[in-house]
Amino acid sequence: GKIDTILVKDLSRLGRDYICVGDYLEQIFPVLGIRFIAVNTNYDSNQFLGKTMGLEMSIGNLINTLYSKDLSKKYKTAIQTKWKQGISTSGFVPFGYLKEPNSTHKWIIDPVAGKYVRLIFELAMQGYTTKMIAEHLNENDIPTPGKYRVMISGSGCWNRIVSDHEWLWETEIVWRVLKNYSYTGALVHGKTTGITVGGRERRTTNKKDQFIVENVHPAIVTVEEFEKAQETIR
Repeated sequence: GKIDTILVKDLSRLGRDYICVGDYLEQIFPVLGIRFIAVNTNYDSNQFLGKTMGLEMSIGNLINTLYSKDLSKKYKTAIQTKWKQGISTSGFVPFGYLKEPNSTHKWIIDPVAGKYVRLIFELAMQGYTTKMIAEHLNENDIPTPGKYRVMISGSGCWNRIVSDHEWLWETEIVWRVLKNYSYTGALVHGKTTGITVGGRERRTTNKKDQFIVENVHPAIVTVEEFEKAQETIR
């Protein structure tokens, strides 16, 4: 009862999903008693009370959907071109690295966290399990990636307040570090992919379908050391 009318420039400003927009115009807004007006489309829901939005509106809505999917494909292609060139498009860098000053995509080894990552791999190559590694790190008061990020930036990276004693290494955190091929100096992108164009659902990508470019940034471990650590945790 708080909203009486929704006024937009054209129908695409409400949405570009053909089915979802149709549900709002023909079912949700009428039930809520909300008037919807799209100026450039010459649509006023008061003129369609008890009716469907019409063939012209349906076609226009469908065109908006196709246009949105086409933009999504073009954007994805542009991003993948950068990946193939070894250009990172991620806003974050893995634990153990820092963004190079005056650069948006180049990484350098963090002199402190890089040693922690190196230690994790060395312990794995010595036969330590992920549980043993986590215990060793906790006993030596080595900060987890989340805690370290807060320590150097002063800003939280959690969606809840966590006391310091809860920020402990667990087997899963150790496993994520050991499985990250980026520590060999390679740039890895496309680990997940969308199930549908424009959809939010994602799934893990097979390694053969990922975008991996070798020797992009300084390596913390060699490829041989990485593979040896994989054999241990496997």
